[in-house]
Amino acid sequence: MLEADFEKNFRGFSLNMNFKVEREVLVLLGKNGSGKTSTLRAVAGLLKPDAGSIKIQGSPVYESWSRINLSPQDRGVGYVFQDLALFTHMTVYDNVAFGLLARGLKKSEISTKVEEVLEEFELLKFRDIKPSRLSGGQKQKVALARTLITRPKVLLLDEPFSSLDPETKDEMRREVRDILKVHPIPTVLVTHDHMDAIALGSRVAFMEKGKIVFSEEIYSFKRRLEDWNGSYSAPTILE
Repeated sequence: MLEADFEKNFRGFSLNMNFKVEREVLVLLGKNGSGKTSTLRAVAGLLKPDAGSIKIQGSPVYESWSRINLSPQDRGVGYVFQDLALFTHMTVYDNVAFGLLARGLKKSEISTKVEEVLEEFELLKFRDIKPSRLSGGQKQKVALARTLITRPKVLLLDEPFSSLDPETKDEMRREVRDILKVHPIPTVLVTHDHMDAIALGSRVAFMEKGKIVFSEEIYSFKRRLEDWNGSYSAPTILE
């Protein structure tokens, strides 16, 4: 479980977050500047809150009164950035292996794990190719494979489909949904797109000016969209 209750003050803006995520996908929806990405950065250890606590599996990774603030690599958090942050000079294999190399695993063990993950993500035929030769959807799968191979305790996804065309978005939503069923860990998804929430979310939280103003289960969110729009037109991603 991920438990977050913290605050961070910026010039002219305050982030005040309080939420829990179990083995599910919490979707953070909100306009630009509402604090969604800053929330992910705080959980990942890339942004230090001013006060409060963040716990993963019951253990604090940040706790202001105890002066606990674990480094990003010690938190067990997997983070897929909006720009994917793939290493352009490395092959697909080396990108996926990177996190394991940083943990000092033996070369033979790394090879076995990487081959297994590449097969799971249907990336084996691209193992020796560099990211510049991949499609947007393929790059997305490499970024997710690189993150999940380290077996994180929490997964953070920041606008994962924003750069994809509509057809590829639908395909990747289905694939990521299926992958998360195989790897059911606490996941926080940041997005502007309600279709991402419908495809992947368990719960939806709406953010405004640094706070969650209300949240609801995904079935209530779907019903709300139907009331607003008549239909959310998403049969292909709800099959």
